[in-house]
Amino acid sequence: MNQANPHRVTISLRHGLVLLLINAVILTALSWPTLQNRVRPLAVNSATPSKTSVPTASLTTTSTETSSPSPSASPTQPSITDPFKTDPSGPFAQGLIILSIREGGYAHLFAYQPVTTPLTRLTNHAWDDINPSISPDGQKVAYSSRQNSYWDLFVLDLSTGKSNRLTDSPEYKGSPSWSPDGQWLAYEDYNANHLEIFIQSVEDPGQAPIPLTSDEASDYSPAWSPQGRLVVYVSNRSGIPEIWLADLDKTDHSKFTKISHNPNAAASHPAWSPDGNHLAWVSTQDGLSSLYLWDRLDPENLPRLIGSGDWPVWSPTGDFLASRTQMPNQSYLTAYQVPSGNVILSPLALPAQMMGIDWKNAALPDPPPASFERAGTVTPTPLWSSQVATVTNAPSGRHSLTEIKDISAPHPLLLDSITPSFISLRTRVANEIGWDYLSSLENAFVPYSDPLSPETNEDWLFTGRSFAANPIPMNAGWMVLIREDYGAETYWRVYLKTRYQDGSQGQPIVQAPWDLNDRYNGDPRIYDQGGTYATSAPSGYWLDFTTLAQAYGWNRLPSQINWRTYYPAIRFNQFVAQDGLDWRSAMLQVYPSEFLTTTTPILPPTPTATLTPSWIRPSTPTPTPTFTATSTRRPTWTPDSP
Repeated sequence: MNQANPHRVTISLRHGLVLLLINAVILTALSWPTLQNRVRPLAVNSATPSKTSVPTASLTTTSTETSSPSPSASPTQPSITDPFKTDPSGPFAQGLIILSIREGGYAHLFAYQPVTTPLTRLTNHAWDDINPSISPDGQKVAYSSRQNSYWDLFVLDLSTGKSNRLTDSPEYKGSPSWSPDGQWLAYEDYNANHLEIFIQSVEDPGQAPIPLTSDEASDYSPAWSPQGRLVVYVSNRSGIPEIWLADLDKTDHSKFTKISHNPNAAASHPAWSPDGNHLAWVSTQDGLSSLYLWDRLDPENLPRLIGSGDWPVWSPTGDFLASRTQMPNQSYLTAYQVPSGNVILSPLALPAQMMGIDWKNAALPDPPPASFERAGTVTPTPLWSSQVATVTNAPSGRHSLTEIKDISAPHPLLLDSITPSFISLRTRVANEIGWDYLSSLENAFVPYSDPLSPETNEDWLFTGRSFAANPIPMNAGWMVLIREDYGAETYWRVYLKTRYQDGSQGQPIVQAPWDLNDRYNGDPRIYDQGGTYATSAPSGYWLDFTTLAQAYGWNRLPSQINWRTYYPAIRFNQFVAQDGLDWRSAMLQVYPSEFLTTTTPILPPTPTATLTPSWIRPSTPTPTPTFTATSTRRPTWTPDSP
């Protein structure tokens, strides 16, 4: 994210090319083994959204075929074909990785150890569990959860599988980080319309939390140093997110020091090495999220570039860095050797969006607690069931369009197979934010005979597999856009403001949104760049609509190349249920192939040029006769003689 001025830390051309190559490799990583392919199907335990006044769709055809996913075999405890087991003493034989992964519309905790422990579900409820942090002794996991509809901190005992609530108040709390002695947790708390860092006793939860920061800006994502006297965090008090350090041995304002010096990039996710001598963080600039390494013993030296990623975590020995690498609609896990930056794990596709990760010296008991056993043997429950209505007397493979009742759109139609997904998403979003965002659409199905614009001759709206949500809530302050650049492509993350701002819905945003309307303020520079970043993150609680829509099978599209000067090309509000199809294959589900055949125009023959006679001036001009006057003698008059 580019939010300010020139910066002090430069990336060499070689490193820039390496990052671009890594991103290109990630784009093709779907051909590699994924965690989902290496384990049995992960169980989905998503509660069916409660019924609301949102109506269900009725199929408009007489021939209907209903297909429901078949349940997986029980038990569904994931298994793994381990590609790293060739070296049992290698980097992935160390410790245990705890991840939060979205599954069935909610985020659950998973344990993963490539050599000894397959991807194992630890929690499985109709609420979100995010930001896991393993205790220094490897016995517990602190995390943020919505068990009582509010975001509070909980501590999970790995030996018993039981969770204990640490905090209990309506305000959002997240990103816990353990003190080295395991007696305290530093965490972010939404207080007075912005995030601040607090410290809470683990042994005495009734003790009042201790504020570490107090600033009008947002301070968040703390990381406690293994030495115990330093806490780093992210703050936007200088106008952009940067890494700050708090010295617990100081009491005045001098205890806060800024240690990142890149005013042209956004910093995030600081992580201490196990010995506390190095700090890794993410620097996002010009569409690239890069991992940097700072030496605490040599603080004046420029941070070292390690590789591409956006959520670093150290191995227990400190020799390796694992990280999430986020692409537009897919999360990957990769790892690097430190300090060389050599890739030791090629990008590995995760089953779904990752919402937190930690890696410490820990292990699951054998046998695991009963709660872990139950979570790992859940029969998957789909978020919706696909209903496919075929066109009567139509060729095989053709589908029909379903009219969606109570939807305001020029043509309230979607393909029959994805209509149940849209209805389920609409109901879920209405329940999550307290208002029916998807009741009014800018577009759903668009007949192919209705041209949208010259640039959209292959728009997904023609297929019945796409919808364009209503952009009007953005003008009313109920929707904001976070710009996300992936190389040369620009995507948008849509956040919706929740109706109830008491902490029971949504969560705070830490990124500054992109202001599209600022392009009209009369500044030609801002117009040419398509807008500008807001001065700060919006206050209040928001729902990440993009991530939730992805759980229901709806992916976002990149902006077109001319989005900065042509508003419809931004496409921030368009989502597509591709189901692995390209545009032509999707069109053939609605139209016959002849309809898509483009004839080659036959041009008339070009006439042969013929010579046309023309007058040519002779080289020697013809003399033009001239008249020469001849003088005549005037008669002389002679008078008569007298």
